[in-house]
Amino acid sequence: MSTLELLRIGFEWASPLPLALTLALLALVLGWRRRTRSAWALGFLAVAVLGVASNSQFSDWVTGRLERRYPALPATQQASADAAVILGGAISLHYPPRASYQLSPAPDRIWHAVELYRAGKVRILIVAAGSRWPREGSPIEADHIVDLLQRWGIPRQAIVADRESGDTRENASQALALARSIKARRVLLVTSALHMPRALKTFERAWEGSEIELLPAPTDVGVTGVTQARWHVPFPSANALAQTQRAWREYVGLWTLKWAVRAGANASGAP
Repeated sequence: MSTLELLRIGFEWASPLPLALTLALLALVLGWRRRTRSAWALGFLAVAVLGVASNSQFSDWVTGRLERRYPALPATQQASADAAVILGGAISLHYPPRASYQLSPAPDRIWHAVELYRAGKVRILIVAAGSRWPREGSPIEADHIVDLLQRWGIPRQAIVADRESGDTRENASQALALARSIKARRVLLVTSALHMPRALKTFERAWEGSEIELLPAPTDVGVTGVTQARWHVPFPSANALAQTQRAWREYVGLWTLKWAVRAGANASGAP
């Protein structure tokens, strides 16, 4: 296992839920060993971590910091380009007992790409959505996205698909090959606003030197200026905790990307 993978696992383990559970377990062990003061301290810390992470104001704050880096624009106001890359994560695959594929919480990625095409902003849609854990005979998300795009009126000749990539790094590499195959000079990257900072950094790193201009076209914005009722804010929420977890994963991705870039620069002797 590489140092980068170990670093990422460490960051993931430090996310709110695993961290709180680890602290609670340590508190139980210390309590069993009659180290009461330390047990109480760790138990309080575990509750504090969960309490803060499941607070809607905190989850909106950590999420909003990422989402606001690249403001979402209506399709009609987006810059024109040769193509738009649609990242996966918008479809839940039709594993039994599902009768068909289902839309995930982020189908806005597909719909925003449709709007860009209808607005005349792009001529080609590049679908980058393989399978993270491919198995023989398992469904491929890209196939379902292509099907949905056609159902929404996009002609098949305006769609190219990457069915092989399993993560954002592989998405970037495969999408670059497809963008070159259609001789694109400018490409829009379409993904959720929360995922955009990490996705864009990953694509920029993979596309460095390609001479293809890459522009963000975020959608699926979760945090708005509409606040919840005041009585609801202090109470913990499973939805807020899940949102904090998702934001933490994006921060982890950005931190490991920065570490990888610095490690690569040091290895090559660059300043």
